[in-house]
Amino acid sequence: MRAIFDGALYDTDDVEDNVEVVRVSSGHFRNDVNFSCRTLLKTPLNHFFLHCEGGAGSIYAERDGDAMSWGESIQPLNKSEALEFVTLEAEKGNEQAVDALIAWMKDTHNPIYQIGRP
Repeated sequence: MRAIFDGALYDTDDVEDNVEVVRVSSGHFRNDVNFSCRTLLKTPLNHFFLHCEGGAGSIYAERDGDAMSWGESIQPLNKSEALEFVTLEAEKGNEQAVDALIAWMKDTHNPIYQIGRP
């Protein structure tokens, strides 16, 4: 999925350049109508965005005629919002978020540490 916000391109398919910071899944299989997932990504230009997607029974579903179908969206986040997302997920016990926060505190080359740096 691609979207442009304030002149910046956000592309979920750009797996070579974007860094996955934290992924939060509903725990359902991807082919389950109740599946949902939120992924915080960081672009090479230090922009953060949340990629949300889900099945027809999820909060991300989109109307398709008289039915609901798979849906997805992109939401840009500033550095404070990205850090808040990671922190809240770490507090819930999301191990990937905990690891990201620990790495941020230890490693200046970690993508999380570089939040807001040019």
